[in-house]
Formats: sequence, C-alpha cells, structure tokens
Amino acid sequence: MKTVFMCEVPQLKACYSQGETIDELMQNIREVIAMCLEELEDETTTEFIGIQKVVV
Repeated sequence: MKTVFMCEVPQLKACYSQGETIDELMQNIREVIAMCLEELEDETTTEFIGIQKVVV
C-alpha cells in the first residue's frame, strides 16, 4: 500500500497538493501557494481595509 499525504489551503481557490512524504508535500504546497497568489494578484487588486475588535 502506498502512502500519500494531501494538503489544501481553503482560503485560496483550487489550492491543493500531495506528496509521498511530508517533505515532498510541503515543497509541493509551497509552489502551489505561490502560483495561486500570483494568479490572484493578476485577477484582482486586493485592498486591506483593516480589522477592528469590538467588545460588547
């Protein structure tokens, strides 16, 4: 039986990868994250508005 590790980054559309070892998986997902971020940058302009904590 072959072991396969899988990973997904839900915050990035279609950002997932796999590897036969954890090290391979981590290398693969880094590459995929970089590609997803490049594609996202090309598609839209992202503007950070800010975060405000509200205590009730």
